[in-house]
Amino acid sequence: MSISTSTTQTMTMELRKAIPSHKTGTSDGSWDGPANEARLKTDQDLAYYSRAYAWRDAEGDESKKSTYKFIHHEVDGEGNPGPSNNRACITGIAVLNGARGGTTIPDADRQGVYNHLAAHLRDADVEPPELKGFDTGDVERRAFPFESRIVGGEDGEGEEEGKPPKIEGHAAVFNQLSEEMWGFRERIAPGAFAKTLKNADIRALFNHDVNFVLGRNKAGTLELKEDEKGLFTEITPPNTNLINDLVLTPMRRGDVNQMSFGFMVDKEEWTVENDIFIRTIEQVTLFDVSIVTFPAYPQTDAHVRSILNSLATAGLNYEALSGILFRAQRGQPLTDADRDLISASIETLKRFIPVSVEPELPESELPEPETPESEPPGPETPESEPPGPETPEPEPPVEPVESTEPPVEPTEPSVEPTEPSVEPTEPSVEPEPTKPDTRDNEDQPPVQVELLRRELELLSLS
Repeated sequence: MSISTSTTQTMTMELRKAIPSHKTGTSDGSWDGPANEARLKTDQDLAYYSRAYAWRDAEGDESKKSTYKFIHHEVDGEGNPGPSNNRACITGIAVLNGARGGTTIPDADRQGVYNHLAAHLRDADVEPPELKGFDTGDVERRAFPFESRIVGGEDGEGEEEGKPPKIEGHAAVFNQLSEEMWGFRERIAPGAFAKTLKNADIRALFNHDVNFVLGRNKAGTLELKEDEKGLFTEITPPNTNLINDLVLTPMRRGDVNQMSFGFMVDKEEWTVENDIFIRTIEQVTLFDVSIVTFPAYPQTDAHVRSILNSLATAGLNYEALSGILFRAQRGQPLTDADRDLISASIETLKRFIPVSVEPELPESELPEPETPESEPPGPETPESEPPGPETPEPEPPVEPVESTEPPVEPTEPSVEPTEPSVEPTEPSVEPEPTKPDTRDNEDQPPVQVELLRRELELLSLS
């Protein structure tokens, strides 16, 4: 795909949809997934299929079985979903963990499907297997240049006697394009928080630190709502010396006055406008809103900075590569320019990867390994000795009885010289197995560079 300013290319990402868990009977009988799925009725509604499956494609046809995955309920001969099957739930969790080739559902859905299957197992008094590798690294954070403020309480705006101080502000703003980051810009669409505000358990934190909880929507100490501007936030912080000293006092002084939010994208739309990728976030799962000392942007994350510094040292266009990887992980097709950059980057990375055999070659040329090479003539000398035993052969006629014994004796010394010839070979073997110089390790490129090279090669083949 080549970028064109005359057309706008659009791709809507899949909406994650784990089916909520529900209470049913449980069964420890045998399990045949395809057979149970075949017994399900066709052309039914969402409510029917949700009694058998743990996940659905929210953009698929709700009346088709192909829209659903992770069947785990037994189905009778009349097509009625019955109890959950313990073996099916355990198998489903194994698939989430990569068994049988893993699953193609969005990574963000794995936890929800796991919760559904694990709930059935707990109902059956079965301890569910652990979900491995659930990556919270998909949680993103954004901040906007709008100030938060204290309302009420001591030195607060609109002070009301006897009222506790509240922190107000907008954690997110709608329809505002961000600065360019990693080769694209993004904006948040109105309604992006509507669904998550109905169901999610959200905290207000200080600097996204779970050790400093300022409020919680389920406890009534955090109010979140969408207005015409964005995500309005009102926090009623705890009345403690710690929070007063750490948060409220710096806010009253004007030292701290910005907000951020942590989220995971459920649905997004990508367009290309004026040669720039635009990411429109249409629906999110919200985890927290935070009063922050420094607004967090993707490029400022400490781990990301470490990776970017390694790439910059390798002479790569890390911002462009990061943008390609970010978009590719979200199902976006590569452009011709992306492929050209990937190919050039692979060639650059190859220059930083030493061949493991090369450092061993110079060692073979050192004087120590040369000595065993000079010894081969040594074994040639024993080859010249065979004529030696031929010379004693004429002696037997002189002393027939004794001549039979001496030939045995010379054979023994003939073995003895061969033994020293073996002995020098032993030291020659010792230097070879010696572990490679630490110089080899020093020459190795950063791990991030090697991982990126492999990922880029995979992308170039896609």
